[in-house]
Amino acid sequence: GEIISIQPDLLPGGRFQQGEPILLIDPADYELTLRQRHSDVAQAEYELKSEEGKQTVAKSEYALLGEEINPENKELILRKPQMKAAGAALDAAKASLQQAELDLKRTRVVAPFNSLVEDKYIGLGSQVTVGTKLVTLIDTKRYWIEVSIPADKLTWIDIPGINSSQGSPARLTKFPGWHEDSYRTGTVKSLLAAVDSESRMAALLVEIQDPLCLQPANRGKPPLTINSFIHMEIKGKTLKKAFRIPRFALHEGEKVWIMSARNTLDIRPVNVAWDEDDMVYISNNLSDGENLVVSSIAAPVQGMSLRTLSKETKERN
Repeated sequence: GEIISIQPDLLPGGRFQQGEPILLIDPADYELTLRQRHSDVAQAEYELKSEEGKQTVAKSEYALLGEEINPENKELILRKPQMKAAGAALDAAKASLQQAELDLKRTRVVAPFNSLVEDKYIGLGSQVTVGTKLVTLIDTKRYWIEVSIPADKLTWIDIPGINSSQGSPARLTKFPGWHEDSYRTGTVKSLLAAVDSESRMAALLVEIQDPLCLQPANRGKPPLTINSFIHMEIKGKTLKKAFRIPRFALHEGEKVWIMSARNTLDIRPVNVAWDEDDMVYISNNLSDGENLVVSSIAAPVQGMSLRTLSKETKERN
């Protein structure tokens, strides 16, 4: 139908509350159809009542007949098929009435949720049909942010439905137009099904409540805008009893050199629990107070003798 009314706020950037009218399509044709469907229901109810009366008469006549006949003929004599047809006709009329009521209701387009208008595709007087795009609305209650993360780091993050009932907290910073110390908080919502075809990174969804800071509790905080890049920090799990060592002190990817109490070389396998930049975190086989060898050894052999540099040698070097 024809759009005969549009709310003034229906423009990009406009906001609507859930249930608030957005626009109205000319309801005249739908009101006429609704009246016709009411008439159809009334007619179908009359036909059913009339058939019920005829069936009552047929039952009386059959009783006076006093004879037994086959079931097929008995159903016809008692007008059971006619009753079923009349009942079905009434059900169909009621269904058509409900559809007409729904069609009329849909001429009044309302906001399905608290929303922000992103795009508007129609104007006053536009003719629209089923499937015509009217507006694009964004839910202002929450935003979802897609975050790329190496797949081997997922075990450090709480993901609802995967390894936890509650998602890890997240912190958003460095958003375009924000002050340097501005930030917003969110929560990991889910893990997307596929990895990126090019980067091979996994993807998480992080949910941000009240992204436009419309609620009193968030007044004064920086709002978010969609299709923007942002820096995000996700809180990981705590790594207990771990040792942070320089990456260059790790050999063959999984071994470290320790100077034992007897001043001999102990080539010890370790587990790298986490690595970042120039440092790695070792979660086993190391103890407080042990001497980590960080100098170069040309031909390391298990048990070979070691010595530390004297103070004078260090000063000369």
